[in-house]
Amino acid sequence: MRFVVLAVIAAVAVIVWRSRHGAEVWHEAETPPSQPNTGP
Repeated sequence: MRFVVLAVIAAVAVIVWRSRHGAEVWHEAETPPSQPNTGP
């Protein structure tokens, strides 16, 4: 059970880290500069 809990915490941590620190980088790479950066 502990492994499952740690896996869930790790997954949530990665998602939060990407949404906070990597959002600008991913949006700039995927969307053209002409469009505004709008998050979900």
